[in-house]
Amino acid sequence: MSEDQSLTDRQLARRAAAGDTDAFSTLYRRHVITIHRRLLRAAGDRSLADDLTAETFATALLKLHRVRANRDDSVAVWLQAIATNLYRRYLRTQRIETAARQRLGLPCDERGETSERVILRLTARELRPALRTALDGLPRDQRAVVELRIVHELPFDEIATRVGCSQLVARKRLSRALRTLSVELQGGV
Repeated sequence: MSEDQSLTDRQLARRAAAGDTDAFSTLYRRHVITIHRRLLRAAGDRSLADDLTAETFATALLKLHRVRANRDDSVAVWLQAIATNLYRRYLRTQRIETAARQRLGLPCDERGETSERVILRLTARELRPALRTALDGLPRDQRAVVELRIVHELPFDEIATRVGCSQLVARKRLSRALRTLSVELQGGV
């Protein structure tokens, strides 16, 4: 048995906080399976559980100097709390992203962050200035409908009342605006 194996979690945490990578490695090996199983059970997605497990230990490594291990089980509890908080943050982010995708009429998937979604987010960030310019170039009535429907999430009956037209006209304005925005953002294609 190596020296690290005979140490308690509390002792390992102190050593790891002081820069002992072997101590952190031992903590990782002791708790990774439990943390991963817990996240897999909660998420139901192996890839997501893998990512959240890695993030749990990365967070723990960065915050080891803060852990106040006053009992031998407190490091395990602390790691579980980090994992739980990361999973809750993930769920909160997913709800926000799903709501935004639904408002924009984009398809929603049930899975976690995929490379395709990362690329979409990066592309959206890059397109933000062009989108702002394209929106500014829309006729005022179309821009108003886009803002009321997408930003404020209003139903078409309320949009129609606010802009003084029928629901059908409001829908057509939104459709034309989105088509124009699509062409503008694709470089006039």
